Amino acid sequence: MKITDEVLLDDYNKLKRLGLLFFDKKKYSDAIFFVKKAALLMYESNIFYKDDELEYLMLEFGQKLVSRRQFCTNKTERKRIVFYDYFVLNNRGLTEQYIEALACSNFEILYIACRQNDRFSDEIYRKMSNYDNFEVVSVSLNLRILQTLYDLIFNFSPDMIIAHTAPWDVHGLTIINLFQHCKKYLINITDHAFWLGHTVFDYYFEFRDYGYNISKSYRNIPVSKLLKLPYYPIVNEGIPFAGFNFNAINKKIIFSGGSIYKIEGSPVFFQMVKHILDNHDDVIFLFLGNGNIEYIKNFIILNHYETRFFVFPERKDIYHVFKHSYLYLNTYPLIGGLMTQFACMAGVPPITLQKTHTDYSSDITELFTKCTKFPLNFSDKDELLKYIDIYLNDVQFYKECCAEMPSLITSKDSFNKLFLSYLDDSKNQLEIRTYNIDIISFAKDYIIRLNENYGIKYYRLFIGKNGYLIFYFFSYVCKYILCKILFMIRIKYKKYMTGIKK
Repeated sequence: MKITDEVLLDDYNKLKRLGLLFFDKKKYSDAIFFVKKAALLMYESNIFYKDDELEYLMLEFGQKLVSRRQFCTNKTERKRIVFYDYFVLNNRGLTEQYIEALACSNFEILYIACRQNDRFSDEIYRKMSNYDNFEVVSVSLNLRILQTLYDLIFNFSPDMIIAHTAPWDVHGLTIINLFQHCKKYLINITDHAFWLGHTVFDYYFEFRDYGYNISKSYRNIPVSKLLKLPYYPIVNEGIPFAGFNFNAINKKIIFSGGSIYKIEGSPVFFQMVKHILDNHDDVIFLFLGNGNIEYIKNFIILNHYETRFFVFPERKDIYHVFKHSYLYLNTYPLIGGLMTQFACMAGVPPITLQKTHTDYSSDITELFTKCTKFPLNFSDKDELLKYIDIYLNDVQFYKECCAEMPSLITSKDSFNKLFLSYLDDSKNQLEIRTYNIDIISFAKDYIIRLNENYGIKYYRLFIGKNGYLIFYFFSYVCKYILCKILFMIRIKYKKYMTGIKK
């Protein structure tokens, strides 16, 4: 079955209807489950960017499931802020940037973490243990936690709530929505995608013009609520370099990384890699990321790059990996904003391809504080490859470019100052470039990716422990199992044929 806009919308509306059905039956846990599934499905396709019906349903969840009290404003001298963090991931998202800014403020902070202290979040918990104005509470999101979460925030009596949340976080948004007597801010970290919450907050932190324009034009958020706040990468030089498990002596490492879905749906990324490796014998290509690693390994095997192209999961010493790299090749068709900034901070040119010169979603200049004379952003693949050759061959040109890279990124002090000023006076202070965005073309790329590998990724969205999900989408469960088998057969066949050719 080919996944089209029509198929996707039919499934999305079916998930919504199931959410409403179970809400009417007072099976609230199931209702929340299907609302989350609907949000996740739209996040994976981005045919549109908001849904007023789901926003209303979240409001109804709050009315039905939470015993509310009369809110009392904070009577203490110091202002209080609840920082709600769905992710709590070391060096991922924007958790550390915001908590470090709040740590040097005069606010009292209640940090609500939706993850226990583990290897993915230990650096964040360690940092907060050093801050005397932070109270830290960990919660696990489920139906039973809603009242507890409400009571936590109510008893703290905040002046403000800042949310660093996921597009499908029904539990957290339902509770935050109930607090109407304090200012509420959303950190818009997924500015390119659908998310829940466009009616919940008073203000929205946008890190670039692209997100501002999407929120204004396609989420219908008033511009008076949009605050531009560019971020910077957290550089933890204290984490020692773990080295490479391949021979990098006298080699130039070209690095790329991020979620592997960012290179799916188009052959272009691999075409660029192939050009580099076929034309520069002294180059090793390294990709660090999570997701469908077999997607990359298959390319490596078919092109016999086993000694020149390496793919591994993400690692903590990411900054040192950049410092040991020669160039950073951005993912395509979706770029990595934080990875681009890491490259600049490490003095590594982030070479980036846009689909067109008006594809603002992958315009890395929106992440910079100033213009640069060095070509980093390209809308023509051949032009990009020409300049990669120049960077690899012209040492003086390359060194001059590297020297300028760190100055392109906003500083920690600038971020902190602007952020804290927005909490005091919520009026946008930075210049905004407004433009039109082709959301139809953008969504097509997502749908292409959902059709890859027999549609496994799409059908996997309908896999879960919820019995009703299996019942209502049983055909998709069967298709997922079948497609998974076909995919594995195809991979083994290609490996077999490659072995014969060798």
